[in-house]
Amino acid sequence: FEDYDLVSRLEKNGLEKITISDTSFLGSLAHNNIDRVAREWTNDQLYILYRQQVNDTVQVLLYLFKDNTMHYGVVNEDFQAGTHYRYTLAGNSWQAGTWSADDNNLWIKFAGFEANFEKHGPYLTGNNHRLKIEDDPAKLEEAILFHTNMANCCRYIQNREGNLVRVNENGFGYGKTEKLNPYLFTLKQ
Repeated sequence: FEDYDLVSRLEKNGLEKITISDTSFLGSLAHNNIDRVAREWTNDQLYILYRQQVNDTVQVLLYLFKDNTMHYGVVNEDFQAGTHYRYTLAGNSWQAGTWSADDNNLWIKFAGFEANFEKHGPYLTGNNHRLKIEDDPAKLEEAILFHTNMANCCRYIQNREGNLVRVNENGFGYGKTEKLNPYLFTLKQ
């Protein structure tokens, strides 16, 4: 969705979209999802993920992060939609807030809302929820990638619907960088 957002904003700036068909310009560096999320904030900061499958098309995700922040989302899956718009997030954003816990309870707070859940082994119950800790490594990997993709999808939709063309009005490039490992970019002949 970062790519879709960039293309959409470039077109709004008057650039013409041209399809490249020369395959020598269409290559990419192959990487798996483990590599894709290795440097993601979500991957580094995820403490626990709780999930509830409400029905065939709706699930609830509660990401608890190590810094006691959290993201809550109700996800709808539309099997008839294309692969890029198959999932939607209620409100077009993660509900961000904070969490705290003791041995028996978990409390979450966001946007004027507070909820208390009781812990029952791997389950949280309360507020019409029965969330379960996700402990399957493959599903956790998928959920980390999904968290980032949905955030990017929501930002793309907000930028498109808000007719936003410039996203870095005050500049960019103030983040931290790391030295690249040259062995990661060695291509086989």
